[in-house]
Amino acid sequence: MAVNYVLCIALCVLVGKIHGLNYVEIFRDDFRGNTINEAKWNRITTPSNVNQELQHYVWDDTWQEHDFLFLRSQKRNYGGRSYTSGRVDTQNKFNFLYGEVEWKAKLPRGTGIWPALWLLQWQCPPATPCTTWPPEIDVMEARGDQPNKVTTTLHYGRAPNNGDDTKEIWGIDFTADFHTYKVIWDPNQVTFFIDGREVYKITDKTHIPKEEMYLIMNVAVGGWYSGSPSNSTPFPTHFIIDYVTVHRWQ
Repeated sequence: MAVNYVLCIALCVLVGKIHGLNYVEIFRDDFRGNTINEAKWNRITTPSNVNQELQHYVWDDTWQEHDFLFLRSQKRNYGGRSYTSGRVDTQNKFNFLYGEVEWKAKLPRGTGIWPALWLLQWQCPPATPCTTWPPEIDVMEARGDQPNKVTTTLHYGRAPNNGDDTKEIWGIDFTADFHTYKVIWDPNQVTFFIDGREVYKITDKTHIPKEEMYLIMNVAVGGWYSGSPSNSTPFPTHFIIDYVTVHRWQ
């Protein structure tokens, strides 16, 4: 499968050259040094008011160290909530239409822990109900109590007339090491990859987003997807991101 993936990339490069397009990296962060680049990222401080989540996002649960980005979740009282967590996004700093987005990340473990790498419609505010939702592309979501599963989802339409295309991927322990999570989003497809292997492809053009989106990395605590933390949840937990990159044909 890896050989086929390389051949596909080579063929795409050839097709792009024939049509006068270049494969361009339009965004990248390798999280070098000890300071988050606030020209690229918003560090969110707000209570979450979506998905029945329990956390208050706080500034000090996001930081860079050893050339990684850390998003921490803690059990502590803050702003009327019993948990805090980290979220960064690129809203109004890097909004984009179509691209190939790849992250390399190591997932946290624990009941009630819900890490995600995703794209959201450009007007939607953080952790707040949004009248312009969907679209949303969840490149990776995971439950900390199910370390052998990740989920990819495309949310389409516009609420309340919305739908979703989703796929659960079961396999290795995704919390044990770093893995890559990628989406190709263009007018003809939304295709998901894990460690370079295609895991899910959507080609229904009525489902494919046609408006700008922005990047999000976060960890929710509790909520309808992951359930509430338990006494065994190993707080603090850490979602560790090695890099994120976005390419596009243009």
